[in-house]
Amino acid sequence: MFNKTGEFGDFQVLVTVGTTKFDDLVELFLDSRPDNLIQYFERQNVRLIVQYGRSELEIPENDVFQQFIPNFTECIGRSNIVITAGGAGTITECLERNVYTIAIPNETLMGNHQLELTEPLYEKGLIQTFRLTECSRDDAINKIKRLYEEYQKPCFSHENDELKQQLREEFDSFFNSKPKKE
Repeated sequence: MFNKTGEFGDFQVLVTVGTTKFDDLVELFLDSRPDNLIQYFERQNVRLIVQYGRSELEIPENDVFQQFIPNFTECIGRSNIVITAGGAGTITECLERNVYTIAIPNETLMGNHQLELTEPLYEKGLIQTFRLTECSRDDAINKIKRLYEEYQKPCFSHENDELKQQLREEFDSFFNSKPKKE
């Protein structure tokens, strides 16, 4: 089992867009204004990793930004907070490892399926979520800061078999309700 201590301190925040392109999320971490998210997390002594996937943005070459992460599951296990685009696989990995999850759905993918997945999980208190389409860039940055500051405890214990079953049923219901392509 990995401990959750990063090089910078006791906290690690992973931002991931998965294997797709989600420049709106990546851009929040490229902001060059004072008190941007990178500077904010550095002041908090937090190791920040931004996995940017297939972004076409100009990405700085440094320790923060990585196109893909070879041991992604292990990286999730070392993280205290994961900010994700809302993919089912990443959310499942986070919940199974009791990682505080902030899902920001990429609403441009496959009929907005990430929003359809994240809303019921948020309503059940399993994750935090917000939509970039419903807030300004500054509001999004402030929401990420606020959610980080409110983070005080794990989102829930995965030792609870009843909760695990509820999560499985939620995912099964979501995926079984989709029309099958022929």
